[in-house]
Amino acid sequence: MPDLRYSLDQYFCSIASVLGTEESRISKARSELPKIATKYDSLLDQFRESIQRPSPSLQNLVYKFARDLLANAIANDEGNPIIDDRPLYWARLMARAILGSNRDLKPAQQSTLIHTLEDQSRQTFPGSDENASKTDRNAVVLTSFDPFHLDRRIAQSNSSSAITLSLAKGRISGHPLKIMVFPVRFNDFDEGMVEAMFEPVFKAKPRLVLTISMGRKDIDLERFPSKNRSAPNPDNDGAFGTVDGERSPCLKEGPEFVEFSLPAQDMTEAAQELQVNDNRTVETVEQGRFDATSLAQLDGQTAIEGSGGGFLSNEISYRTLLLQKELGLSFPLGHVHVPRVTEHDPEVAGRMVRQTRLLIEAALKATAAKPT
Repeated sequence: MPDLRYSLDQYFCSIASVLGTEESRISKARSELPKIATKYDSLLDQFRESIQRPSPSLQNLVYKFARDLLANAIANDEGNPIIDDRPLYWARLMARAILGSNRDLKPAQQSTLIHTLEDQSRQTFPGSDENASKTDRNAVVLTSFDPFHLDRRIAQSNSSSAITLSLAKGRISGHPLKIMVFPVRFNDFDEGMVEAMFEPVFKAKPRLVLTISMGRKDIDLERFPSKNRSAPNPDNDGAFGTVDGERSPCLKEGPEFVEFSLPAQDMTEAAQELQVNDNRTVETVEQGRFDATSLAQLDGQTAIEGSGGGFLSNEISYRTLLLQKELGLSFPLGHVHVPRVTEHDPEVAGRMVRQTRLLIEAALKATAAKPT
């Protein structure tokens, strides 16, 4: 392991040859985005020193670092209520690199510790004592994604996480909030990350679940997610969901399309700071691109794209709706695309935060009489 006397900049340069695709962008981010990518350097320096030698307490050290990192990101010591999602992303990635490059750790240990880091820095737990009470009953659950397209623009933000992190500390209509931030990596989805994180949340019977991602120019409620990966874009590891440029299913089993259970009319009619659409546009082999009127109309069709497209945003919606059905549960659940951004703009993100709150309040009011 490189000498701890190295600065973090020197350290990441020294381990560049062993970094994965996503981690290989760290040095560029630290150079071009110093206020963002180095924001949590003091935590990272302490973390790097604390795990330099294997010990029985390593798991606890990683756990504490991950929880502290997320808590710092949500607290946002700069005082702005609208949170920039990028410092958390880059700090987590640097911690992954520190663990992955530690030669004193066996591969199995590295894998276990990285899993702890990811799990504990990506989700909050409602309740005053999160270690003793990790129940998500009656919670409003919001999920989002890491920044992506970073080879095009290293300063890229993801508006979905700016929203969830900004809302994380409060309550909406009396309901506690749980947030989860997902990686933009096909491999994590293939390994069942979505199902592993959502199953205990679903079994606790949340009040409302919105999976959120960055999409087009408006806010779109994605009515008909599909089974297939068809987007030509690589994930943050450089992997593609398509096979030889052709669509591929995200799961072996499951219908071509599913439908969300959001009260779309009430949500689109809510007070609007931004345009909100009930998006029914899909693409199939048989009919091309069209607006579906019902799930029955899609029976017998072969999906190319769902309403939410053909990337991981569509997939998280498909997987969660399928899981909910398999578990025999009923609560409002669906995907929301929020407007795309490049860098973080607190004013622009603030409008999205306020509109998301309005959507949640409208959904809660519309489904108040329904069992959770």
